[in-house]
Amino acid sequence: MTERARETVPVAAPAGGLAPRADLPETPGGGPDGAARLRRGLRALQTDHLGAIIAVVALIVLFSVTVPDFFSTRNFTDTADTYSVFLILTVGVTFTMLCGGMDLSIAGVDPLAGLILAELLAHGYSMWLSVVIVVVGAVLFGICVNGFLIGVMKVNFFIVTLGSLTALEGLALQITQGSTLLVSGHRFLSNLGNTDFGIIPLDGLIGLVCLVLGILVLRYTGFGRAVYAVGGNSEAARLAGIRTSLVTCLTYGISAGLAAIGGIIEVGRLGSAGPSTDATIGLTAVAAVLIGGTAFGGGKGSMFGSFIGVIFISVLGSGLLIAGISTYLTELITGVVLIVAVAADRFRRARR
Repeated sequence: MTERARETVPVAAPAGGLAPRADLPETPGGGPDGAARLRRGLRALQTDHLGAIIAVVALIVLFSVTVPDFFSTRNFTDTADTYSVFLILTVGVTFTMLCGGMDLSIAGVDPLAGLILAELLAHGYSMWLSVVIVVVGAVLFGICVNGFLIGVMKVNFFIVTLGSLTALEGLALQITQGSTLLVSGHRFLSNLGNTDFGIIPLDGLIGLVCLVLGILVLRYTGFGRAVYAVGGNSEAARLAGIRTSLVTCLTYGISAGLAAIGGIIEVGRLGSAGPSTDATIGLTAVAAVLIGGTAFGGGKGSMFGSFIGVIFISVLGSGLLIAGISTYLTELITGVVLIVAVAADRFRRARR
C-alpha cells in the first residue's frame, strides 16, 4: 500500500447528519495506529486527569491514616450505595456540559420521578409500565422543555434549568401537599435499592452500567462526536452539517432520563417517595464533572474524568462523615471544592 493510499480525507457529514466522521490513520496492516492512539491517551491522562487522580489518592491515604474504619469493605459498600445515584446523575450532567450547557433541573426531576412512580403504583398500574412511563416522561420533559428552550429558542441554560428546578419542586409539593408517600410490597423496588453482590450494591452496578454506556456513546457513536463538536464550536458544527439543536435537545433528554432512573432507585432504597429535594446535588454533579477535567464551556472532557470526579466527592463525603464532621460543614467544603474546580478550569484553559 502506497503513502497516497494510506492518506485519509475528513468527510463532512451529509445534510441533517449528527456528526462528520474522521477516519483514523492506518498502519501498513490496515488497522488503526495503536501505538499513536496509546500515546495520545497517555498525554490526555496526564493533562486532564492526573491532578484529579492524585487528589483522590491523597484523600484516600489521608482518611485511611486519620479515620478509623475508613479503609474497609463495609465503608466501600456503604459509599458505593450512597453515591450510586449521584454517579448516574453525573453521567447525565456530563452530556449536557460537554455540549456547552448545564442541567440543574435534575435535582427536581429525581424526587418527582419517585413521586409519580409511587402514585402510579398506588392507582394499580403495573411496575414495569409505571417505570416506563416515568423514564419516558422524564426524557420527553428534558427534550421538549429544557432542550427546546436551550437548543432551539437559545435561552440561557442556567435560567432554563434553574426555572425548571423551581417549577418541579412546586409540582412535587402540590402533588403530595408536603407529605411522604409510602411504597411497599414491590419486590422489584426492594431488590433494586437493597441488594448487594458481594461488596458491590446493585444500584452501584447500575451506576457503573450507565457510566460504561456513556463512555461508549461518546467514544464510538456519531452522536458522541456531535456532542463534542457542538460544545466546542456550535456555529462551526452547524456549518459542518450537524443538527446542533437536535443534539442539544437529546443531551437534556438523556440527563432527565438518568435523573428519573436515580429517583426510582431512591424509592426502592427508602421504601418511600417525598417532595423534598437536594437542590445542591445538581451543583455537586457539576463540580464532579469539572474536577474530572471537562471544560466549563463544553467541547472538551470525558466520561471517565467525570467518574474520577465522583470518586473524589464520594471519598471526601464518606471520610468527613465517618470523621464525625457535621453535614453543614460538609456542604461548605463541597461549595469550596466547586469554586476551586471552576477556577482551576479557567486557569488551565488560560494557560493553553
